Amino acid sequence: MPLVFTSPPISLSTAHKFAAFFTFSYVGSLYLSKSARLFFKNGVTVDIRPGEERTKESEERWRNDPEVIQARLLAASVSTSMSVAAVFWLVRSVTPASELKKDPTAYVWSAFARLGMTLDFKHGNSLYIILPCLVAPVLYLGPLYASSLCETLPLQRRWNVKGSLLPLFTTWIGIRNYLLGPLTEEIVFRACILAVYHMAGASRSKMIFLTPLAFGFGTFASASKLRPV
Repeated sequence: MPLVFTSPPISLSTAHKFAAFFTFSYVGSLYLSKSARLFFKNGVTVDIRPGEERTKESEERWRNDPEVIQARLLAASVSTSMSVAAVFWLVRSVTPASELKKDPTAYVWSAFARLGMTLDFKHGNSLYIILPCLVAPVLYLGPLYASSLCETLPLQRRWNVKGSLLPLFTTWIGIRNYLLGPLTEEIVFRACILAVYHMAGASRSKMIFLTPLAFGFGTFASASKLRPV
């Protein structure tokens, strides 16, 4: 159970600084390594139809190249670990010495709870954990319906384990898109940022607005070079 403070243990400006650190460290880490940076040759003459992708030049590095994906996943994982460590450090720094004296690990469980990484049921209600997990699937009802029309959902005619399921977990693109990419983004842009704003006593409306704003900035900062032009 998280430690309860009579007043917010950190200021809103401090929460802003931590949120900025989480965002910039995550996005910036993708460009620190040369292997993670994309490279496109200028002046490449192409003759393709609208919507088609041109042929990749030998010296170029595109976002779906295995070495680029590996370098970016490593960078994102390191940045995510740093953000989580920062939350743990922050929680420990504001934990009263009396609490640490009674239980040196009190801040650990409090940090986990503030990050949303807990299996404690509120008032014995299992929906406390289950309902938040249903938010994202609701957003994908449209694509899921379209997939059902194309008969590509599990157990439908055009779905099979080898062609539809295995590539999600056995290719670098699948690992990035469906495993490590979403996991690191959720931890940084949801768990860590919400944790610091909650500790600052930010209102629910502020947290709802500021969290996707940070994610949107991170997405915008890395979107300009997703595809060659």
